[in-house]
Amino acid sequence: MTELSSFMTTPTYRSAKYEPKLAVGMQDTTDSSQSTTDLAPKTTGAFASGSDDLQRKCQWTLTFLRDGLTIKKRPSQRLSSMRPTRSTRCSLKYRSHMTERIKILQNKDSRFPTLLSEIHDPPERLFFRGQLSENPEVCIAVVGTRKATHYGKHVTHKLVGELARHNITIVSGLAYGIDAEAHRATLDAGGRTIAVLAGGVDNPSITPRAHENLAHEIIASSGCIMSEHPPGTSSRPYHFPARNRIIAGMCQLTLIIEAQAKSGTMITAAAALRENRDVLIVPGPITSPYSEGPHQLLKDGAIPVTCAQDILEILDLTAAHAAADIKRVIPMTDLERALLEHITHEPVNVDELARISKSSITSVTQLLTLLELKTLVTHVGSGCYTKT
Repeated sequence: MTELSSFMTTPTYRSAKYEPKLAVGMQDTTDSSQSTTDLAPKTTGAFASGSDDLQRKCQWTLTFLRDGLTIKKRPSQRLSSMRPTRSTRCSLKYRSHMTERIKILQNKDSRFPTLLSEIHDPPERLFFRGQLSENPEVCIAVVGTRKATHYGKHVTHKLVGELARHNITIVSGLAYGIDAEAHRATLDAGGRTIAVLAGGVDNPSITPRAHENLAHEIIASSGCIMSEHPPGTSSRPYHFPARNRIIAGMCQLTLIIEAQAKSGTMITAAAALRENRDVLIVPGPITSPYSEGPHQLLKDGAIPVTCAQDILEILDLTAAHAAADIKRVIPMTDLERALLEHITHEPVNVDELARISKSSITSVTQLLTLLELKTLVTHVGSGCYTKT
């Protein structure tokens, strides 16, 4: 690789190849004792040395043009010629994405979030870094204003910290304010959190830039950052409403902590309501402009909560915790996974499952019993089951 200093020095010509050849009739007036490093004519006055000097200057110009030599470029021009080309930049960007271990999850994949696949416009694929849960997990979206007050930050840490300690996955958008507080409170409690981005998940595309380290902490703590946009995609204003539908779509409920009446947080709440998901709000001071959004949702039928226990009761996590204990003691087998793939949220009969899985009714019934103990399926009567 050429060093920058090599472009900043004056070239010296030591080869006879570059010695000037006089035209016919011209006389060489060069001193034979002159060093080869001083072949170029002096620049102290254009015609100071008379006609002989003029002839030398003309001959030197002809020699430079003949041998293909050009005047040195300016420093800025030399530096610009050293910049990588477009193809080089693309190659470097691709290699950086490879080292960041970015993975792609298609919406047909069994690990694709179940609730997200049920919304009316699910993403075709998700780009993610970090870990996806192998088993169904309870997810809650926690969103709010970017200009969080002291009250909002305190409430976020209080509620989210306790929810994280109950093995609830917290989903948010990595934005300033409540989003960042929710991620941080989860990490402080040793919980799992997922950040959904409006741009790419590669390091240069993470926004806001101030939260790149927070994103790395989420990945290192068995969490995940994800986006429907490929690496290298910058966040655009129209990306955020689409991003908000993913946050609300992959969660059982959405918790609103501080928001103005017209804000991205209210778009997330609307997306949750459109998918028949519960929306919870934390009441705030009536004098605060950041209470306008939650109080408006409260008038529209949102559920007010004042402590983490309120949220746990809404989720009915007593049975969920029992199911989690069973999963730890009795892990899911390959036969259970295969049978679960044939069960949707539409009721399906045991006989039909036996026919599809090519198994006996007795074995299918035994597997359904285990899946029901793990709260993965629900018996809806008449020998029919649905996915929980």
